[in-house]
Amino acid sequence: MTNPTPSNQPLPTPSIEALYSQEFPDTMSFDAISAKLDSMGSHPAIAQLRQKFCYQVAFVLTDGFTQCEQISLEMEEGSLLKLFYENIKKLDAVSTDSFFFEAFCSYLQKEYNKCKDNIYKLCHVQWKQDILKEDQVLDYLLVPFQNASDEIWNFIMDEVNSMQCEEGIPEFCKVLSLYYRSRDNDVIIEGLLAFMRKFPKYRAPNELLGYTYYNMAMWDNAIACFERVQ
Repeated sequence: MTNPTPSNQPLPTPSIEALYSQEFPDTMSFDAISAKLDSMGSHPAIAQLRQKFCYQVAFVLTDGFTQCEQISLEMEEGSLLKLFYENIKKLDAVSTDSFFFEAFCSYLQKEYNKCKDNIYKLCHVQWKQDILKEDQVLDYLLVPFQNASDEIWNFIMDEVNSMQCEEGIPEFCKVLSLYYRSRDNDVIIEGLLAFMRKFPKYRAPNELLGYTYYNMAMWDNAIACFERVQ
């Protein structure tokens, strides 16, 4: 007889995705999801479910920080930022990505020293045994902090350069900086193509190149790039 998964062991990602979709359908508001999570405190997967929720909120806040008129980023009662902060405080610092969430929340509140402190902990405590890879750097550092000041962006670059990385990660960070900061599409295309010739295994540059072509109404080029990502 096969032993069930111990209650103190994390569930596989597909199981968490399925459980989250079952418990929290798309029609539920963020406030309702947060309240239900609070009622599930004894559930063996509560940390993973709350972490999944925090990722969802962080994604919305990332977009909101780009378009500030669409979302409140004040730490006031009833705001999305307040809800995010309340939920990351309930995460298990050992078994979840709490350093990332603390860094991101501090960044949104413009508490930059606290943000940098948690980025440092993310890199040198949580990831101290890791070799940084494309998805890890993209999802935790480059995309969430894409609109950060030079102070935060340069700090991230320094931390990445101080760690063990797969080949091309420092160059990947530089080309992402170009993509997010340059207003010249031709310069962006030239930079992405040069990176892709040198490091053809990276996936994200194809997608970013597709978006750039799309913004220039170069539809066939954009479609070709997006097809290479799939």
